[in-house]
Amino acid sequence: MQSIVDKDFNKILRSIVSNNVLSLNPVIAGGFPLALYRTLDLHSKPHHRKRLLEWSRHISEPNPMLGSAIRAPLLLKAVDHFSDIDCWLLNKDLKGLGIDDYLSDKIKIENREDTNWSISFKEESPVCFHRYQIIKKFFDSPSDIISTFDIDLCCIAWHDDVLYFSDGFTKSIYNGKISANNLDCFDESDSLPKKVFHSLRLMKHIKRTDFKICDTIHDYILNTFYSIKDIDLNNLRDINVNLLDQSVVATSAGHDPNHNYLFELTKNKSFINMVRTLDSMFDSFITIS
Repeated sequence: MQSIVDKDFNKILRSIVSNNVLSLNPVIAGGFPLALYRTLDLHSKPHHRKRLLEWSRHISEPNPMLGSAIRAPLLLKAVDHFSDIDCWLLNKDLKGLGIDDYLSDKIKIENREDTNWSISFKEESPVCFHRYQIIKKFFDSPSDIISTFDIDLCCIAWHDDVLYFSDGFTKSIYNGKISANNLDCFDESDSLPKKVFHSLRLMKHIKRTDFKICDTIHDYILNTFYSIKDIDLNNLRDINVNLLDQSVVATSAGHDPNHNYLFELTKNKSFINMVRTLDSMFDSFITIS
């Protein structure tokens, strides 16, 4: 495990993540710090970084004369794409408190959505209009969190102004190749919904980065493509229940493997939509793989 302190990274992260969330002393890991890392890597020349930092300063120090309402979209547009900002809490900070007690002492959350796995909410700040996800599983260190992630490309975490990343992450970035980090996440005996969900997530990273993929990831996605070819979406309830068990999703963050998705997937057709979305990606997968 490697760790560095990058003042530019810290300034930009702190300008995007709300002070409310930062007050939790979170470990922010996965897609968001990856996006910032790739942004600063692509804008590594001093004059590019200076521009990013100037935009971020106007966000963190709002002033009508400085045009923060303009600078915020410019910075966010420059940053590599990310979705939710995933946050973990460490046992040393919780000190035995439950997550609700810990959060109530720190911040007020509005429009909160709960699952057994996470608490998600959208920050109401005028410039920090992101969706945050606080994971309910706690760890002792950033490295413990990273070790559970499915692919090397996501094995990056930020905590207390220190950036942590695995050796595999470094290889992935500089070799332009996505490799498996936790092989348990690529179990061919997984339920079909889990494999479809996971394959969609992997395809998202492949398309965003245009990186090559290792044989493990290639075979996992390809086998999932072949599996969904046999599905009759008009008779979804006739599918073997063993293919729609409760262990649907457990990838890098924010998904509850103990939740009963059988009822939800058939009720709201999200599984059908996932299958159709994945099926539409087959030609592009063959091209890039």
